[in-house]
Amino acid sequence: GMQDEGLSGRDAIAAMEGFKITEIPVEHKPRKHGETKYGWGRLTKGMLDLFYIRFWASYSTRPLHFFGRLGIMLFSIGFLIALYKILQLILFDVPLTVGPLLLLSALLVITSAQFVVFGVLSDIEMRIYHSKVDLQRRIEKIVE
Repeated sequence: GMQDEGLSGRDAIAAMEGFKITEIPVEHKPRKHGETKYGWGRLTKGMLDLFYIRFWASYSTRPLHFFGRLGIMLFSIGFLIALYKILQLILFDVPLTVGPLLLLSALLVITSAQFVVFGVLSDIEMRIYHSKVDLQRRIEKIVE
């Protein structure tokens, strides 16, 4: 009988695009020659493909959500580190020196801004991309 092996990468993308997926039963014959091509390398590639498909399905129309979330997380960590250093100065008179924590805080805040800007630019690009793809799908016939 047929086994439920899940969707392949191509099947998942086709389903996201609105195509209908069906299975056709086939009769498998035992291998007569050669060796299987399945192994750790193929498993690794398959896992990377699945992560990519999941990412594309979730964020291809809204990359700002992904990069903005990363930016907010990095900013929050950087801000908390800076707040910690400032509270040390105010409450315990620990001098505010340019050390690893303060540099990490600055790095995280600057990187967070870059992630947000990259998210905005990606969002604009994806809107352009999807508007072109939608236009191509609506075109039924080109008359020359």
